[in-house]
Amino acid sequence: PVTGHIQPGRPFRRKHKTQRPLAARNEHWRSATRQTLVDVDVREEVAAGWRSMAAAEAASVAAFSSLSQQLLAIGAPSEFLVMAHEDALDEIEHARLCYETARSIDGKPLGAAPFAAALLPGPRTVTDLSFAKDCLKESCVMEGAAADIARQLVPLTSPPLRAVMETIASDEARHAAHGWLMLEWLVTQRGVDIDALMDVVHQLRNESFGNHTDDRFERYGLAGSDRWTSTVHASIDNAEERLGSLRVGELAG
Repeated sequence: PVTGHIQPGRPFRRKHKTQRPLAARNEHWRSATRQTLVDVDVREEVAAGWRSMAAAEAASVAAFSSLSQQLLAIGAPSEFLVMAHEDALDEIEHARLCYETARSIDGKPLGAAPFAAALLPGPRTVTDLSFAKDCLKESCVMEGAAADIARQLVPLTSPPLRAVMETIASDEARHAAHGWLMLEWLVTQRGVDIDALMDVVHQLRNESFGNHTDDRFERYGLAGSDRWTSTVHASIDNAEERLGSLRVGELAG
């Protein structure tokens, strides 16, 4: 079955849970129409996988709205607010692409249902450190991994799926880069403790990132469990190395 984490954008969490909209019949999340050829015996599962991706991307719009509010709360530079809103626009397009891809597979005109969880309040207090920890996990590590997975799947897929994967890979890489800019500012300008961020890295190493997706779906743009796990851990390794470089820079300064 196609379940679990499938190349999500920045997750939207409220009440300690990842929140995503359900699917409903509507025409509000249309992108350019296309036709995607999928073997009949896996068509339903592949379409469900793309709708899971679509829901994650739609929820990411709310996540970036929350991010912009938190940036204001900690007094971040205005260019970071621009980044957050640009990234939110990317996620809208990703959701449209994913919903339309699912429709091109099984013909069902489904989009995001009303998403009441988007109105749930975020954290009552945001500190430089709490923001930095979330930024490290959600942007630097997870969006970095999402970009790498999409990039790896590009040569395995055929048009029009390949074009969708290329768009997602490019945009998610930029989102991760934005996250690193914010994190570096917090460390170098606001004095966030790198050891506290290294603790986040160590915690991530103990989390499970398997998505229970069969490798045979990768030619349809859905990463298998082994690829997802190995790519996330590679992104964690990269984060640890970059944090080490920031520490060296601090000592040199």
